[in-house]
Formats: sequence, C-alpha cells, structure tokens
Amino acid sequence: MFPNRKFSVIACQAVSITITEAVGKRIFDIRNNKYRLLQKHEWQYKNDHTVTDFLGDQQNMKATTSYKHLVPDHFPPRIIYVPYDHVKPIEHGSPVIKRYSDPSIMKNWNKKLVERKFRRLRLPAIKEPLSEPIAISHQPCGADEVNKLMAKEESNDPENEVKNTKALYQKKEAILNDAVKYNPANVDLALKKIEIDQEYYGVNSLDVQSGLNRAVNKFCNSIKMWSMYIQMRQNDRSSFTLSDTISIIDKCIRNLVDIRDGVKVSHKAEPGTDAFLLDLVVHRTKLLIESDYISWAIASVQAIAEFHFFDIAMSPEMKCSTFKNFWETGVPRIGDDFAMGWRKSNYNEKFTEKEQEQLLAQVARINKREDLIQQEHQKFGMPNIDVWRCVDILRTEETWRPVRYSGQDENHIQYLNRVIKFDQIKPILFHLSDKKLACDLVFRLLQLFGAVIPGMEFVNQESTLRRISSSDLPNFSLEYRDIRKFMDNFFDLFANADGVDSIRTRTAKLITNVTLGLLAEDSMSIQEKANSIKNLAMKYFHADTKMAEAEKMVQIFFILKQLELIGASHMFLKFFFQFLELKQMNYWVIENRVERLVYLNMALEICRRLPFDGSGVVAENWPKKLNGITKKKFLVFLGISGTITEVDVTPEIVNMAKTNWIKHLKMLDPCVKEAAEDYQISDLSWLGNEAEITLELGALFTYETSPVYEAPSVLEYVISKSNLGRRLSNKAFVYAMKVNVYEHHIQRLPCFGKQKLRELLDDAISMFPEKVEFIKKYLELKRNIFEKRIFLKKLPDCAGKSKLVRSAAKIFLEWDYYSKHPENSHALMLLRQALEDSAREEASNGYPDAYFWCFLMYIEAQIARGSVKRMDEASLLYVFTLGQKLCPWSKTFIFESTKGRSNSEEYLSVAYNSIITAGLNLLCIPNEVSEILRPNAEIDQQEV
Repeated sequence: MFPNRKFSVIACQAVSITITEAVGKRIFDIRNNKYRLLQKHEWQYKNDHTVTDFLGDQQNMKATTSYKHLVPDHFPPRIIYVPYDHVKPIEHGSPVIKRYSDPSIMKNWNKKLVERKFRRLRLPAIKEPLSEPIAISHQPCGADEVNKLMAKEESNDPENEVKNTKALYQKKEAILNDAVKYNPANVDLALKKIEIDQEYYGVNSLDVQSGLNRAVNKFCNSIKMWSMYIQMRQNDRSSFTLSDTISIIDKCIRNLVDIRDGVKVSHKAEPGTDAFLLDLVVHRTKLLIESDYISWAIASVQAIAEFHFFDIAMSPEMKCSTFKNFWETGVPRIGDDFAMGWRKSNYNEKFTEKEQEQLLAQVARINKREDLIQQEHQKFGMPNIDVWRCVDILRTEETWRPVRYSGQDENHIQYLNRVIKFDQIKPILFHLSDKKLACDLVFRLLQLFGAVIPGMEFVNQESTLRRISSSDLPNFSLEYRDIRKFMDNFFDLFANADGVDSIRTRTAKLITNVTLGLLAEDSMSIQEKANSIKNLAMKYFHADTKMAEAEKMVQIFFILKQLELIGASHMFLKFFFQFLELKQMNYWVIENRVERLVYLNMALEICRRLPFDGSGVVAENWPKKLNGITKKKFLVFLGISGTITEVDVTPEIVNMAKTNWIKHLKMLDPCVKEAAEDYQISDLSWLGNEAEITLELGALFTYETSPVYEAPSVLEYVISKSNLGRRLSNKAFVYAMKVNVYEHHIQRLPCFGKQKLRELLDDAISMFPEKVEFIKKYLELKRNIFEKRIFLKKLPDCAGKSKLVRSAAKIFLEWDYYSKHPENSHALMLLRQALEDSAREEASNGYPDAYFWCFLMYIEAQIARGSVKRMDEASLLYVFTLGQKLCPWSKTFIFESTKGRSNSEEYLSVAYNSIITAGLNLLCIPNEVSEILRPNAEIDQQEV
C-alpha cells in the first residue's frame, strides 16, 4: 500500500488448498494463473498483476478497516474440535458443483475486472474533489461493536475464568484506543475506557482521575458522563467523603445550568437536561438524609419552595442576592410556625421568646430520654455500643429541624451544624421556567420525609418491596418528632402559592397526616385505625366550612382510600356506594370536572371489587349494602342513567344500557377527547383520567353481557376497535383489566386455559417491566418455586425502576420461602444471596438507598443473636465490609451492623471510624457514653 498516493493498490492473495496433483498442475500453470511467486531470473511482476483503484477511500488508505461485504461468511465443513473419524459420513450423494478450484472458473475469473460496487453506488452523491476526505463506506465502529469485541476476550465459563488480567486489560485497551481514534466524540467509548481502567487500576489511580478530568472538560454537557462520575465517587469507600461528593454534584449542577442558560456556548444542552437537574437535587437531598444531615436536607426543601413560589419579581442576579438576605436574617421559613413566605416576610434578626422556649424544651426532652436509656442499661445490662447507637438516634429524632440563627446568640443552639448557611443551599437555587417542574420537585423532596402526594408514586427499595410482599418487613426509618406539624405548616402555606394546585396540596396534607399519624401508630389495632379514619372522613363530610363541594369530596375519597393500606377496603366500598347514591345525577355530565372525576373514580373502585356475574364469590366482611350486586348489575345501572339507581335487569334494559355505553365509548365530549389523547399533560392527571375510567367500565360491561364463549373476543374487539380503545389500548390499565378478566374466565370456563393468561402477562411484563402487579400476578400463577426463580432470571436486562422491581421480586420470593422454612439452611443461603445480588445491582444505579443492605444486615444480626458460632460473626463482618465498600454514605447501615455483636467494645471503634472517615453526621461520640451512664450525670449539651 502507498499511503501518500491518491490511489490504493490491492494485491491478490493466493489461497493454498489441498487437491489432487493433476488439478494442482492445471491451476498453478502460468497459462491459467498469472498470479504466482517470482521465479528464477524474474525481477518484477507484470503490470497486470496489480489493480489500481483511482477512487481510493481517503479515510481507509492504510486498510485498517475492512468493508463488510468484502469479508466472506465462513461455514465450517464439520463440527469444530471434533475429529474426522467421529463424524458420520453422508449417506446420499451430492450434486456436482463447480468450485473456485475448477480450471474454467479460474480462467474466467482472471478476465474479470476488479469490482468496486460500494464506490460506484457513492459516485453520484460525491461531488467533492479527490483530495477531500471521503467518509468511510460503512458505519464507524461504535460502542455496541466495541462491547461485542471486548466480550469475545472474556471467558464465558465461570469455572475457567481469565487468569491473566493484565493481558485481558491490554487487549481491551487496544480495542478501545482504536475505536476512540475513529470516534473521538463518542462519550460512550470514553466512559468505557474509564470503566476498564477503574476495574484494573482502581478508582483512585492516576489513569482514572486523568480520564475523568478529560471527560469532564470534553463532555461537560453529557448526562451519562456526570451520572457515571457521581456514581464512581459515591459508591467506593476508598474515595468517598460526603463533602467531596456534594461538591461534585454541585459542580455538575453548575455546569449543566450554565450550558442550558447559554453562559457556556462551547456545548449544547442535551435533551432531558431539566429532568436530570431535578433528579440531581433529589439525589443530593437523599444523600444528605442517608448521611444523617437531616437539618441540611430540610433546609434544602424550604429553600427551593421559598425561592420558586414566594419570590420577588426581579432579575435572576438580584434575586439570588436578595434571597441570601432573607435566608441569613432568621426569618421563619415555610414549614416553621408563623411563616408567611419570602415575599411577605418581615426580616427579624433574633429568636422570638417562644422559639427560645422550644429549643430549651428540646434539650430537656433529650436529657430525659437519655436518663431512660441509663435506667435500661442498669436494669438489663445494655452494651455500650447499643447505648451509643440509641443516644445518637434519639438526638437525631429531636434535632432534625434546622435552626434559624442570625449570629447573635449561640446558647440556644445545641448543635451548630443545624445552622444551614446560604452557601450550603445556593447550588440548588437555579431558575426553572416551568412552575409545574418546580412543584413536582418540591413534592418529590417532601416524599423523602414521608409525605404522601396524590397521583405521585414514591419509588424506593422499601416501598417497592412492600408493594410486592404482604409479610412484615423491617423498618429502619427514624421517627422525627413533630414532623406532622411541620408538614401541616408546609402544605398550608404552599397551597396558597402561585402556580400550585391548591386542591392537590391540601389533599396531600390530609393523607400525609393520616399516614404519619394513624397508620404509623403501633399501639392501635387495625379496627381502631379503620374507625379513626372513617370518623375523620365523616367529620370532613359534615363540617360546615367554606370549602367547595368538589374539594371536600376529593379529600374524603383519598382519606377513605387509606383504609386499603390496612386491609379494610370493604369499609370504603360501603361509603363510596353511599356517596354515589346521594348524587342523583348522571356522573358523566357533572359540570365541575374535579367532582366528576371523584364520582367516576368511586364507581370504578366499586366495580373492580364487585364479583363477576355468576361467580358467587364474596370477599370477607363484605358490606351488606352490596349483597346481591354484581359487576353486571352495577354496570347496567350506570349504563341506564349514569347513576347507580337500581332497575330490573331485563334484556330490554341491557340493550338500552348497551346503547348508552356505545355513546360513552365514542368520546363525544371534546374535553374528554383531549384528555384521552394526551392524558398525562392534564392538570388533573393526579386525580385520574376520565377516558381510561370510561373505557374500563365499558369494556367490562361488554364482557359481562356477552355469551360465555364469545366474551373474551368481544372484550378484545371493544378495546381495539372503539374510539377510546384505539387511543388507550396500549396503556397499563388495559392489560391489568384483561388479566383480571382472563383470570375469572379460566374459573368460569376451564377449557379457556391458563396459557393465554401467561401469554398476556408476558406481553404486559415486556411492555411495562416497572409495574409490580404484573410480576406479582405471574409469580402467583407459578406453583413451583424453581419455575419462579427461572422466570426472574430470564427477565430481560433493564435499568432504573424496572431493575428495582425485578430485584424486589427476587428478595420477596426468597424471603417468603425462608419464612415458611426457617430451619432450612439452604433457604437462608438463597435469601442471603438474593439480598446481596440485589443490593449490588441497586448500588450500580447510583441512587443512595441502602434498604437492601440494611435488610441483609438485619438477617445476619438475627441469626447471630440466636447462635454462638464464630461463622455467624464472620458473616456479619463480611456483610459489613461489602456494604461499606458500596454504600459508605449510609449511617443507618453502620448502626444496623452494631446489633448482635459479641465483641461490641472492639467493634464500636470500627463503626465510629467508619462514620468519621466518610464525613457522616455524628451527634454522640463513644467517649460520651461513659458520661451518660454515670448516675446523676449532667452533660453540657453545648460542648457536644
């Protein structure tokens, strides 16, 4: 090859083959084959031995890349690695085929011109001169192709792993270096290079740090790059400190905001930058909570709400400096008593007398609770490590709120880190043009502290596992004192802000109060909780207030829905039915849209729980008022008049109801039509979607009123052919409805078979892998636990919420099996393995959540308490070491690991050093334990 020429030279290569001597002489005769080696007295090849390509590819002058269609497919004539004598001969003859060794083929081949079809096809489109670089004719080597090449170097045999890791790393590095040369702007290749460097050298190596610095400078607008950067520094014990990780997150936010706002013009903002910025703020706040800086996290929520919803109209530069004055003067903030919002606040510079009394009372409560711990230590012999843990937890539960301190007096402040400076919350105060995004951000942050927001699902490891498992699971959350009062104050002020849905906010306040109060009360029975919730709903219903009827019904609806969480759904069905009876008006023509959605939701909740016609199955504690009412009757009532007024169900009445349901399914209402086409954008999407409710009720009506053998096909026809069905047939609620119908139809008609139900669930899981109910239903269909395990392993690779659901399903399966067989050591081993694998997978997501690790440590601690074997102590140490490596930011995990320790005094220093090294918040040092346990000790809290 001549790289400096404007043409490339392609030389033919002789292929050596094994044939008979006579054929060989004919092939390599000079008269038939001119392409041979030089013989004696021959000094150069003839000109026709080479072919000149005048349309050479400028980007491939050195032939470093082969073209796809020039690489022949290789089909081996036999099984690889099998001797010839082991292959059974072919019994039948084969046709005579002229192969490349045939003399006539070779002779004709010599006369042909060299083909360059891949260049001829490009000729009409190329107008540039030959000196200009010509794009290579096939897709450049991308990240997927590089991953495939590197995967070939790996050993797929777990029993025969690659031993020479250096050689493996060098091969991967060479592949990536070549790929990066061809695609220098590909961020995936650059991140893959950093990843293999981390695996070989470690996260703190010079190669990894220099690679990260280059990536930050070159791809500062890349969401993937920042996600990987934060995850690498967060999930590695050797490099993690809270201050450094928070600084990296703040740097990421600052860079992305500058690029989005046009301050940095070297890069363009990627799609989804605003959503990623919100995720970063939530990530930062969650990391502070896990590190036990609760006051810092609370201050972050207050700052965002005040900055975006109670702001003063001014330029962004002036807005930030003015907000700093508001923040540092000690003015009550949203959630505090007497808070009025930034815009209406009068700047006070000192604590009020009431606030001083509250802080002094807080110190007295802490001292009293510490005295109780001292008494328990003297009575039951509590180890010092347990005393240390309990004291730190109670201080956190009492001092979780930030203190508004203006700098004049420190005597009323117990811990100075409760004073949150403006610089600590400044990085998250960036402009958001859409108020809806800012409102969603505030709601997501409040969910981290236990708030319940209508229409917004809270997704974390614990909540996902509790949605799958009905058994008791350990709870590692702290009980912050007066958190309900803080939430009430916050929601009351936030509901009056501009751009906030007041009905949704006040409803969130109500159900949050119920969740944090009645439902969290362990001393109350289920019946007492149900009666309290019922009385609260009736109190709102009969209250003589200025609240609009629609808002009152929304709040009653969500209050009664909380009964479902404690297994008392029969009670809210009774009240829903009574409310529907009182509303003697067609629910679809109610003018107020909020009120219309509430009544339609009540009808849907009742219909879902009513028995199918002819099934005769009634749930336990079924309300007497609903006796004898089936889905068919209920839907006929709705179809006749749009209410639940009872009528005799005759064929004529059914036909009349059918006509009305057809009208509903045609979606004549423009408002409803708009909601069906784009139901997520609607401001009332949190309350439900009228189109979805109508389609589900109408489809169930057609199923119930059709002949048995035709009912499933009629249901499918309505879903796929009606106006509503064509718009909404691919939604998750449609699959959920069909699953319930198919499950009933199998009982109604056994010949229908479970295979169709399994196929339907397979489709639903593939389309909605993040939906818990589909995976849970599929596991219920499988009777054999081995089939369930195989099914969960066969689930496709996924990320984010889908991976979390899969991990939670694995843990639930093994936890349920272990609960039924507590003496089975194999069941315990499988549970440990499932928890460890799931915790590792979730650590790769980057979101700081250590529930799976705490659950695993809880299991090990329970075993260690009931055993004196040293292997259990070693198992505790193994889990602690592994968990600390991947989640060094979790103080809860460290405290959970202190339980069940036989060498508690030795381990206390280990746990203390882990907290100090990571920079976590610590409110009780080990040396203070002896002072607390000393009788009649007076501890100066200001010196802590």
